[in-house]
Amino acid sequence: MKLLKYILIGAVALNIVACDDDDKNDLKKTDPTKNNNVISATTIEANRFVYEIMADYYYWYNLMPNINYKLEKNTEDFFEKLKYSGDRFSFITDDAEAYKKEESGISTSKGWNTTFMLYEQGSDRVITMINYVYHNTPAELAGAKRGDIILTVNGKEQNKENYYDLFNESTTKYAAKRYNEKTQKYEDVEYTITSAEITTSPVAEHSVFETEAGKVGYLLYLDYYSEFNTELTSVFNSFKEAGIKDLILDLRYNPGGEMLAMRHLCSLIAPQENVANKDLLIWYDFNNKLNKLGGYDKASNATYFNSDLASNTLGLNRIIIITGSSTYSASESTIIGLEPYMEVYTIGATTGGKNTSMFIMTPDLFTDTQNNKPYFDSSINNWLIAPIVAVYYNANDKTFDPSNGIDPDFELKEYSFDYLGTLGDENEPLTAAAIEFIETGNIETEANKALNITRPIIKHDDKLGGSIIEIPTINK
Repeated sequence: MKLLKYILIGAVALNIVACDDDDKNDLKKTDPTKNNNVISATTIEANRFVYEIMADYYYWYNLMPNINYKLEKNTEDFFEKLKYSGDRFSFITDDAEAYKKEESGISTSKGWNTTFMLYEQGSDRVITMINYVYHNTPAELAGAKRGDIILTVNGKEQNKENYYDLFNESTTKYAAKRYNEKTQKYEDVEYTITSAEITTSPVAEHSVFETEAGKVGYLLYLDYYSEFNTELTSVFNSFKEAGIKDLILDLRYNPGGEMLAMRHLCSLIAPQENVANKDLLIWYDFNNKLNKLGGYDKASNATYFNSDLASNTLGLNRIIIITGSSTYSASESTIIGLEPYMEVYTIGATTGGKNTSMFIMTPDLFTDTQNNKPYFDSSINNWLIAPIVAVYYNANDKTFDPSNGIDPDFELKEYSFDYLGTLGDENEPLTAAAIEFIETGNIETEANKALNITRPIIKHDDKLGGSIIEIPTINK
């Protein structure tokens, strides 16, 4: 028996029957030096881990090609060969420990959130927009600011081939353009930053604004990590004590994460009655093998509001959510999950489009219950895979087309503004638009004029993000 003990973007623990034990025994009998003198026994075991997990859990397991894992020389390449062509999200890494640390907010980085863009249509040149700089990080200490457009890295232009490695070198000198709101011109700036191990909280910025409609809370939330649920509760308690009447939830840069964190967040927002009643938030449709084996249905295979938070919930009747092309997964399930229970308004750009859930799995999570020992050899415990395992729906059985994402109620193109403003400030363009909607029920002022601004349209390839965005002209 395989025992799954840990789920990242999922709802339930599963007990799934393993592949035939004869296959495992056959592996033990295989001498890789006779079979293929290039492939090590460790690689074959890692390949077996990938194959068996994908064959059992993968949503599109029935579309997997028939490949002999014992003959595959590279485990990552093997994983990619097994993936469905339309799968943009399943991933693998041989550094499970680094992934788990990042999930706890610990990473070796410079401390910022960025977007890579093509410089112009038809070009291979890549530039980088700084969206957010975490506090007390190397990036902030070096002087990097939100809105900086990085043009060169260590004196070199970025392109499709080198942009990621070049941008993320340990010690890096960046040359950028920064918009000066007073002069309304771009200025040259430079800074050198050395990566360091830092801890960053996804509960990034929170504020309370005084508006004509009463007090409004604002939260910039950057990842769904359950490690920070206590901090999240503390912020919402401060909102409650302040007596806010509305909430602006900023998910424009949030790529998703744990459903446990999503459940926690939604339980702090939704009407108290629904939270106290443990109403259904999101349910999951797995592949036909798992659904049949587990006897799953809508009621049993679901995430519900956390009634323990009923006294903490803001009990709002509506919420305004800021979205962008980097809004994915748990962020999108937050939007549709709350819709059956309250008015949900979105402002910004169409979301990235991920209506699927993943399991995060490492070899050490699986036990051979017959023999009371690990199912996979401990030599491959450094591997981690995250396959798509389910499509999610809300309580009204609604999902969305992942190729289109979720369109906003009010489309505001953030990168059309020369001055992006400060996140957590009421004058930041998209936040100001949200406040205007709260006060008037519509958006008519300067923020909406961004729809009519003519800018170079920059098309991402899939590797850079897979969306159409707009950036400011920088030759002023």
